[in-house]
Amino acid sequence: MKYPFAAICLLAGAMLSSCNVRENITHAEKAVDEFHVLYETGKPELIHQKADAALKATVTEQDMVAFVNGVHDKLGKITSSTNENSSIFSGTNGTEVRLVYKTTYEKGTGTEKFSYLIDGGKPALLSWFIDSPQLTSHPSKKEDPAAAAPADGAAVPAR
Repeated sequence: MKYPFAAICLLAGAMLSSCNVRENITHAEKAVDEFHVLYETGKPELIHQKADAALKATVTEQDMVAFVNGVHDKLGKITSSTNENSSIFSGTNGTEVRLVYKTTYEKGTGTEKFSYLIDGGKPALLSWFIDSPQLTSHPSKKEDPAAAAPADGAAVPAR
């Protein structure tokens, strides 16, 4: 090989990089565990307080509390949760870890998508999405669908 030192440096860099990737995913997984504890103990305001500034700039604490409590009211307590997928992105704002969890609740199931910004080994929540059939409200056969829908057709008032 013409450039053995360069090859060794590239290999060492790749190995160190992969360790850092696993470490960042582990930090984010621990943050999801903490998120679930705060969800279970009825402390959604702490979820907001520990979130990244970008999330806080777009979602008020009041809105976060209402949303998390609404999810808890509809789905109940978590009975199991498994990380199904992890991905990591590095950019000018830092390292972002995205995790997809399959979660079972007392009253249904859901897919949770978390995004965390990792800065100095400390994760901060960028976003949390949950997809669950139990969160979709359908009018019962006895209800008038026109009465159940908002007059303007919007599910959430625009800001």
